[in-house]
Amino acid sequence: MDADPVTGADALVLSACVQMPSLPLIAAADNARWPARLQRLSPGRLTALLPPNVPVWLDGGHNPNAGEAIAASLDPVIPASRRSLVVVMGMLVNKDPAGFLAPFAERIDHLIGVPVSGHEHHAPAALAGLAMLLAHALFKAPLFMVVGIIDHEAG
Repeated sequence: MDADPVTGADALVLSACVQMPSLPLIAAADNARWPARLQRLSPGRLTALLPPNVPVWLDGGHNPNAGEAIAASLDPVIPASRRSLVVVMGMLVNKDPAGFLAPFAERIDHLIGVPVSGHEHHAPAALAGLAMLLAHALFKAPLFMVVGIIDHEAG
C-alpha cells in the first residue's frame, strides 16, 4: 500500500501519539525534501553524457497518483519551447505501469524500458510498447469520437 505525504495535520496527530511538541513535527512535515520527487539532477557523470542544457529529472513514482502528480508538474519544469519528453523507466511486476503512464502518456516522445536489477520487473520492451500504445490510443480516441459523431449526424 502506498503512503500519502505527511502533512501538518498528520504531524499534530503524531505529536499526540508520541507526546512530542507539535511545532517541530509540523515544521518537519512542511519543510521535508523528498528526493526523487521531480528532482532535477545536478551536473555529474550521468548528465555529462547528454548534450549541453538537457535537463534530467528524477522521479520515483510507481502508481497512478504519482503519474497524475508528474503530469500536473510537467508544464512548470518543461517549457513550451522544449516539449520533447524521453522517459527512462523500470517498474516492478506488482506495479501498474499503464496506470502510472496514462496521465502523461501523450507527452512522451520516447520511452526506454530498463530492468530493475535484483527484482521481478516488467519487461523493458513491454514498458516501451505500452507507452506507445497509450499515446496512440489517447491520440486516436478523440479522432474516432469525432468521426463517429459526424457519421451519426450525417445519418
